[in-house]
Amino acid sequence: MDVLEAFEAAGVRGYEVWPVLRGKRKREPMPGLRQLIVPHVAEPALVPEQVDGGRFADEPYVPEPCPACGTLLYPHVLRGMIPLRREALRWDVDFQMTWEWFGRLGTVPRREILVSHRVAELYIRHGWKGLHLLPVRLV
Repeated sequence: MDVLEAFEAAGVRGYEVWPVLRGKRKREPMPGLRQLIVPHVAEPALVPEQVDGGRFADEPYVPEPCPACGTLLYPHVLRGMIPLRREALRWDVDFQMTWEWFGRLGTVPRREILVSHRVAELYIRHGWKGLHLLPVRLV
């Protein structure tokens, strides 16, 4: 069973399927390839004061503003669970992105994609590859 069939059978919500396009001018869909798009963004949810330090135990967990746009870039959470405020998350979808951007200056920042327990169970049950699941702690 492919991923999209499994999502449909399980009633997974909160994603869109787009074609993967190739070519700079024609932008033709690549046959047999599709990408999942997560259109939903949670409200600000990260609780920085509850993150278990930075890269090292004595390093504080402090965001840095992007010099180009001013967006706060949070370091990736490398130890422990990511503390998120429960009331900031959507409960009507199985996929959503964090409002916060994670990364370091000089790299390409990204929002983390949050998945429901149902999606995580499907991933484990089917033995799919290519994802890295991290636990979150709801506060």
